[in-house]
Amino acid sequence: MQRQYQAPEFRTRDTREFQQSKVVGADTRVQAPLIVGDASWRDKMLESLGNQAAGVLSKMADLEFSNLYLEGQAQAGVIESEEELQGNPLTRDWKVAGYRDTMGKLALADIEAQFATDIGKLRERGPEELQAYLATRREKIMPALGSMSREARAAAAGQLLLQDRAAIKSHTTEHAKFIIEQKSQAVHTQWNTSLRTLGAAQVRHQLGELQDNDYNEQLRSTVGTMVQSVWLDDSMPYGVKQQLTLEMLQSALANDSVDLYDFVASNDIPDGNGGKSSLMARLTGKQQLKVANGYREAQARTRDARNLFQMEQVANLEAQIDNGAYQGSYDDLTGLLDPMVISKSMTGERRQSIINK
Repeated sequence: MQRQYQAPEFRTRDTREFQQSKVVGADTRVQAPLIVGDASWRDKMLESLGNQAAGVLSKMADLEFSNLYLEGQAQAGVIESEEELQGNPLTRDWKVAGYRDTMGKLALADIEAQFATDIGKLRERGPEELQAYLATRREKIMPALGSMSREARAAAAGQLLLQDRAAIKSHTTEHAKFIIEQKSQAVHTQWNTSLRTLGAAQVRHQLGELQDNDYNEQLRSTVGTMVQSVWLDDSMPYGVKQQLTLEMLQSALANDSVDLYDFVASNDIPDGNGGKSSLMARLTGKQQLKVANGYREAQARTRDARNLFQMEQVANLEAQIDNGAYQGSYDDLTGLLDPMVISKSMTGERRQSIINK
């Protein structure tokens, strides 16, 4: 018996379903890379590099402009006008600025040097004329200062102000010196006239042609000239009065007027402040030493002449005493003999012997 094979049939229901999906557009944007950690260091590095590059370029530009400015300054003493400056039209202004600033500074230096020359004449003029002088020089220099750069112009204006103030102080000092010089010259002229008169009176007194009282009056008049022209002038500083007194006494001793020194050394005279004192006491120690040295030299030069005259006086005095014709008092006698002892033209013993007679 033949067996026929038949495949079995498995009949089951197909439950599969077909689902249709929609196609959507893909995201084409560049996505930032995923980095683990802080990535800001890259931005900071790029920023720092950019700043450094900008700073280098700025410094290079500043250096270039500075060089151009210095070139303009250097040419200020070489060329006559800024039209002669050479350079790129874009950078030429820097050269011009350097040139103008330097010319302004030179102008300030010029007016200061000119004032040092002009003060010789300005010292003789009053403050009003000085103000006119300063106004004129400011008017002349302002155009040069006005063309300078802003910073240089501000500095120059301050310098000009300081120069004006210094000029005023200098003029005040020099003008005061000029006034003192004129007064001193007048004092010396007056004093020289008085010394000539005193010298003539001194010769007459030594020859016996002028009595003691009259000679003493001439001495007082000569000293009065010194008091009136020097110590009673309130406008003179005390140091100037001392110097003038020193010079007047020195000139008197140079003319051998030792009697004048004796008078001012032993008599108090007005000091201009309501009091009286010796002229010698008003001088400094150094000045007193100078006068004393001049006095010793004058004494040495005139000793013989004074001794001859005084010996003649003593001889006449002794003759009057011996003849009983002397009419003077004791004070008159000592007043005559004591100065001779002081001047060493007579010894103390000789003086005493005459008084005993």
